[in-house]
Amino acid sequence: HSLDDMKREAAAGFSLAKANLMTIHLFSSCALGDDAFGPSPVDAFGAVKGVSNLHVADASLIPEAPGANPQGTVMALAYRAADHFLATLP
Repeated sequence: HSLDDMKREAAAGFSLAKANLMTIHLFSSCALGDDAFGPSPVDAFGAVKGVSNLHVADASLIPEAPGANPQGTVMALAYRAADHFLATLP
């Protein structure tokens, strides 16, 4: 809860039984779309609308938590966004 608590635990010999491990994946803060399902800050390729050369390519593009590890989905979306960006370069 605090730095003092951590120091106290460290001095007493930190126990793994007291440790919590939690990981989270943040989703939906920038769900992609072309306004078919409501306003979206990015287009279907993760380009931020109204801002030149700004692209999002992470789990925030996924509209909701898929219930499984999202690594493959995130990698596919990032690859797709990068491929589209490179294809639009002059």
